[in-house]
Amino acid sequence: MNPNLRYALAVIAGLSAGMLTVSGVDALCGGLAGNPAPKTEAEMQLLLQSMPLYVQTLMMVGWGLAGAVAGFFSTWVNRKRALNPALILGALLMVATATNLYNLPHPTFMWVGVLFPVPFARLGAQAAFRLF
Repeated sequence: MNPNLRYALAVIAGLSAGMLTVSGVDALCGGLAGNPAPKTEAEMQLLLQSMPLYVQTLMMVGWGLAGAVAGFFSTWVNRKRALNPALILGALLMVATATNLYNLPHPTFMWVGVLFPVPFARLGAQAAFRLF
């Protein structure tokens, strides 16, 4: 397979896996919060502010997990001992997380979670290195 095509597929696969992970963890957190699905932006902000601390912490862990999953899959598909796809995805997930936090105001301490995707993407890539 053409190396450039494999690289592009690696980034697409990693991004898809990372976004699915974020979606799954966010759905789990919404279920744990026990509130009905918000219909307006104001209801969403109220829900985010009223979530228990353990649910908010789980949401931040999910952002790091998404980076690790994205880094793992991008490195696994790329089949090279290169961190570039994983770090690109970590940066993309970091920007997506920051955008989400900016557009839907979360509690202030959750901004720390913006830093999680990049180092966890590196850890995911290093885990994939061990497989080949």
